[in-house]
Amino acid sequence: KDPKVLEKYLNAVYHGTEKHDLDDTLRKLRCLYDVEHYMEALDSMVDILIRLSQYPTIDIPSILKMLVIETKGEEERSEKAKEWVEHCISNKAMDQITMQCLFEALVECDADLRQKCIGIFLNHNDNFDDFRRLPLTPFSYHWSGSAVPLYSSWIKLLEGILPLLTGLRFIKHKKHVQNQIERLQQMIIDE
Repeated sequence: KDPKVLEKYLNAVYHGTEKHDLDDTLRKLRCLYDVEHYMEALDSMVDILIRLSQYPTIDIPSILKMLVIETKGEEERSEKAKEWVEHCISNKAMDQITMQCLFEALVECDADLRQKCIGIFLNHNDNFDDFRRLPLTPFSYHWSGSAVPLYSSWIKLLEGILPLLTGLRFIKHKKHVQNQIERLQQMIIDE
C-alpha cells in the first residue's frame, strides 16, 4: 500500500542487481497482481521504473514484457495483466514514453489483444505522431527457416488495425499502417 516501500525496493533492485539477474528478480513483481489494489501498484511501479531509467524506452519494455506476457499456470494473473494493460492505456494514452514502453512489451502478445489495445489507444489519443511512435511490430526478431510466416502474421495484425482507422482524423494513421503492410509484402517477395 505504501508507494515509498515499492519505490525503495525498485530502486534497490534496479540499481543494485547485476543486469543478468535483473530479469529474474523483476519477474517476481508479477506478485503485484495478487494484491487488492494491483492496478494502482502497477501504475506506480511503471512510473517509478521510468523515473529510475536513463533510457526508459530501451530498458523498461523488457520489464513490462515479463508482467504482461501470458504465463502458463498463472491464468488469473494473466487475466489481471490484460485488465491492467487496458487500464494503463486508457489512463496514460497521452504519455508517449509509457505508451512506447507498453506497446513494445505487447509486441509478443497475441494479435487480438494488440488490436484491442491499439483501439483503446486511438479512443484516447488520436495524435498521429504519438501513434507512429508505437511499435506495432517487433523492432528485433529471430526465426529459423523462412521468414514468410512471420511477416504474414504481422501483415494480418496490421490489416486488423485498418478498420479502426476510419474517418479524416485517422487518414495519416491509415497511410502509415498501409505503408508498413506494403513494406512487409515486399519483404515477402524478396524472401
